Formats: sequence, structure tokens, C-alpha cells
Amino acid sequence: MSIDWSNLFSWQNLVSLLDVLVVWYVIYMLMMLLRGTKAVQLFRGIVVIIFIKLASWYIGLETVSWIMDQVINWGIIAIIVIGIVLISVRETDTEVTREQTGVGFILNGSIDDHSWGQSHYE
Repeated sequence: MSIDWSNLFSWQNLVSLLDVLVVWYVIYMLMMLLRGTKAVQLFRGIVVIIFIKLASWYIGLETVSWIMDQVINWGIIAIIVIGIVLISVRETDTEVTREQTGVGFILNGSIDDHSWGQSHYE
């Protein structure tokens, strides 16, 4: 069994290597982004679900594979909906906090109903 060195640097092998490197880089950057946050638990859960899906597909457990398909499909929809809700709630909380701390006055350039510059002893 000898290695054919002439086919080692073929176009297909270079494309495959590039593919692996891109996937490795994306996973590495995702891990660095999630490091030290609560999102690590979510990421671990997603990895477990994908592992169960792949194992059930490989072994031939059709019902478990179908259930994992449903979990993945509905999970993606749930993540999108939860993300939209969290973004809108965070924006609302940020606006309320700005108004309460006076940052809204600084950013908007108007006084609105605040009593800026008025003495409380008058």
C-alpha cells in the first residue's frame, strides 16, 4: 500500500482542506464568543441534540431520528422568536432606563417633561 503523492495536491483536496479550515475557524470563533457566558449551556444542549440525531440516524433508529428532526426544526423557529422578543424587550428597557437617568435628554436634545435646571426649593 503506497501513497500516490501526485494526487495529494489536487484541486479537490485543496477545496476539501479549505472547507475544513473554514468550518474549524467558525466553530473556534463561536466558542470564543460564547466562552464565559450562559450561552455555553445552550450551545452544549444543541451539540447534544445534534449528536443524538446523528447517532440515531447512523444506528437506524427512525423514530428517535424523526423526533430529533422535529426538535431541531421547532428549535430553530423558537430561537428566532425568542431572539426577536428579547431584542424588543431590551430596546424598550433601554429606552426606559435612558429616560429615567436623563440619558434620553442628552441623546434627544430636548427637555420633554423633565425639570432640568429648575430649583426644587421654589
